[in-house]
Amino acid sequence: MLTMTSTTPIKRLSRPAHPRSFRITERDSAIVRAVARWRFMSSDQIIRFLTGLSSEDLSAVLKQKPWAFQQILRRLFLLSSHHYLDLPPHQIMQLAAFAPFVYGLGREGARLLAERGDHVDPRLQWTTKNSRATSVFLMHTLDTTEFMLACDRACRDRSDVRLIDQPDLLPHFPAATQDLDDPLRLRVTVKRDVKHVPLNVIPDRVFSFAYPDNTGHHFALEIDRASMDVGHRSKRLHLTGKSTFKRKHLAYFEAWKQHRHREQWGFRGFRVLTVTPSETRIHNMIDAQRQITNDAAGGLFLYSTPERIAAEGPLGPAWVNAAGERVPLFERASQ
Repeated sequence: MLTMTSTTPIKRLSRPAHPRSFRITERDSAIVRAVARWRFMSSDQIIRFLTGLSSEDLSAVLKQKPWAFQQILRRLFLLSSHHYLDLPPHQIMQLAAFAPFVYGLGREGARLLAERGDHVDPRLQWTTKNSRATSVFLMHTLDTTEFMLACDRACRDRSDVRLIDQPDLLPHFPAATQDLDDPLRLRVTVKRDVKHVPLNVIPDRVFSFAYPDNTGHHFALEIDRASMDVGHRSKRLHLTGKSTFKRKHLAYFEAWKQHRHREQWGFRGFRVLTVTPSETRIHNMIDAQRQITNDAAGGLFLYSTPERIAAEGPLGPAWVNAAGERVPLFERASQ
């Protein structure tokens, strides 16, 4: 991991009173744009985004040349010193002596992107938003960023598939969806006894893979940090009270049956990808899924772990379906 050393976590997060002046470069703009795109990024993730290195490759480079990326770290320091990037204060919980910084979009960064035509509102209080991000939210967002970086890297050298990430999808959603405050939220109504109970789910990320023939696959991503009960042990599903992953299964399954993905996102079809910490949780989630779907829509849900993705890549056979089979995200010849 990369770090700028200092005596205490609080000092490490403070800005200099009089930072030296500098000129924004195209690479600086790319950094600010990437942080805005994924909400929060660590310094390690920013370096891997710029270089295209995997986590393993980055570690190997640093073993031989610990100083290799100091120039990027110095630019990150300048960008945060001048409020192009923010250092969310709740990362103190994770800042051990050699942990990487976590960066969010700063007010000057929002202004820069707005001036360059990006869909960023510079009027928002970005520093306030970043300061309210809890340590749990930061870690969850970094895990989401990690997966999307893997997808981005997997598509970089391929001519047969292109990643369309969430910010680039939003302008193509139906007009009614674009006017919503929460366009990613899928809303469904579930019949329980004689009542109709509203249920909704918000994916951690929505993205697509597009092909040269104008076809594609669409995905909703769930990053599971094992903090939520799967709910597979209970045969009866409770639609109120403590949240369970089983309830997420129901919301997605009902959204699929009611064609909410077509109405709200304009997708002809979609799959739900869940990245979870352990094989045991995959087994439990499949159990919960089968209880909800009665073995219907077997390909709707796919599961993986960070270890599987690191070994096979996000596009390869790193995924497990309801039958326990290892499958890739899609069948396309690499090039």
